[in-house]
Amino acid sequence: MELTKKNSPLLDKLQTPVSAFVTWETEEAVNRALKYSETPQCKVLGQEIDLQNASEPTDIIWENRHFTPA
Repeated sequence: MELTKKNSPLLDKLQTPVSAFVTWETEEAVNRALKYSETPQCKVLGQEIDLQNASEPTDIIWENRHFTPA
């Protein structure tokens, strides 16, 4: 715990999120976001973003989901 507190500023600089899972309340919001993502000014924190649809739940392989790493 102490080590984490001590290195927290360094960890913040080293950790950069590369993806996010976003949910929308309405289909209109999804369509607006997708349309906006096609414009050149579509940036978050100065970085261009790429919106993609998530896989359908039936596309996810649920095998071995009850096992945890040892």
